[in-house]
Amino acid sequence: MKLFIHREQEQVNDDIMFTSICRLELTEEEQVLAKRYGVPLSDLHIPKIEYLTAYSGLHIVRRHVQELREIEQSIIAVCRKIPEYWQAAQDHQGEEEIQI
Repeated sequence: MKLFIHREQEQVNDDIMFTSICRLELTEEEQVLAKRYGVPLSDLHIPKIEYLTAYSGLHIVRRHVQELREIEQSIIAVCRKIPEYWQAAQDHQGEEEIQI
């Protein structure tokens, strides 16, 4: 899995608007897992974000570059957890005996 972050800035009147487009690139195996179990982006609590899909990109526009960088770090952290989520989903079957 790869996360690509494309960054832009644009002058709008007297302000500069900062944009990040974050897009996941999945291997064939990861695509199968994503189709079966989904891509858990629900941990992202980002107001005013244009949720497209993880594949086409998350499009985020902010006036303050620091706020945008913090959002990018949140996206990176959530994406790092995706393989763990998929593994837990795959392992959730069968029986387990716990000695108490």
